[in-house]
This record gives sequence, structure tokens and C-alpha cells, in this order.
Amino acid sequence: MRLFPRKRQKRSFLFCFTTIIADVFYGEVSVRYLFKETPEKVERYVKMFKILVLLLIIVGSMMQLDDLWDLVDFGVAFLVLFNVYALLKMKGDVVHVLKDYLEKLKERSQAGKQKAVNLGKEEV
Repeated sequence: MRLFPRKRQKRSFLFCFTTIIADVFYGEVSVRYLFKETPEKVERYVKMFKILVLLLIIVGSMMQLDDLWDLVDFGVAFLVLFNVYALLKMKGDVVHVLKDYLEKLKERSQAGKQKAVNLGKEEV
């Protein structure tokens, strides 16, 4: 008797495969953003990133499940460092976008209040 039915195995494989593809794409975009030097250096960093990902996939496929989850936990913690670095590097952009968002939110709120006032006057 199998632990999982065949359909579930196929779905699990597809989920894992598409997750890896999406994560590699996200990582590549991040590497390209973080290391915006000369195009040759950027391509070298991207190639190093892809080799690292390939090695981790190979090693991960041969590991015991508990050890694999420990590696995944370490990887997620490691990603936090890159995300914090990226946020600090993008601080000016983040502040600009936040101010723009808050202004639009305030305008929408005032427009909603004005609309409510106008509706109240029509009812009288």
C-alpha cells in the first residue's frame, strides 16, 4: 500500500517544481537588483546564484527530511538578511511610495466623506 495515491504524488511534484521555478526567478531578480554593477558582473553573480540553487536542489534531494527542514529554516533566515539589506538600500523608494499611498488613502477617505455628506443633503 502506498503512502500517497498517484494523483497526489503528481500534484506534490508539480507544486514543488513550480515553487522552485518561482523562487529561482525571485532570487535572480533580487540578485540583479542588489548587484547593479557592470552587466558582466551581474551575469556572473546570477550564474553563481543558479549554480548554488542547483547544488542545493541536488543536496536537498538526498537529505533526510528532518535535516532538509533544518536547511530550509536556515535558508529562510538567510533570506531575511537579504530582504532587510534590500529594504535599507531601497529606503528612499520605500518612503516615496509610502507617502504617495498615504496621500491617496487620505484623498479617498475625504472623497468618501464628501460623498456621504452629499448623500445626506439629498435625502433632506
